[in-house]
Amino acid sequence: MRAVLALHPPTDLVYEYESEPSWRAAGMADYRTQKLETFTGGTPTDSPAPYRLASPAARVQQGAPPTLILHGGRDQIVPVEASQRLAGRLAAARVPHRLVEIGYADHAFEVSWGGFGSQISRDAIARFLSRYG
Repeated sequence: MRAVLALHPPTDLVYEYESEPSWRAAGMADYRTQKLETFTGGTPTDSPAPYRLASPAARVQQGAPPTLILHGGRDQIVPVEASQRLAGRLAAARVPHRLVEIGYADHAFEVSWGGFGSQISRDAIARFLSRYG
């Protein structure tokens, strides 16, 4: 694998399950925990292995491929703090990376091709691929 491009990625499922939703995502908290329980077969306490296996942040290590993370600052499904934590782990492991937080964008901001989130993403992706692709 030469590089990783991650769009609003769930990266640490235990953190995402246990974190208190911000005011902007409070209405989505039950949705998020329900989807995680369905995906993993239970809670982090009941089923720790699937949470660990499905969490890329748990496997960050030196020599991992360069990583570009794009995340909406108002994501209501995957908290932007999860991507911030992943970026911190990548930095600690000295993995080349870039986190692009798109201020007022929600989850799946790139779907609107002409929207500002999509335009910012396309530019960031083009620069990333020209360097690492």
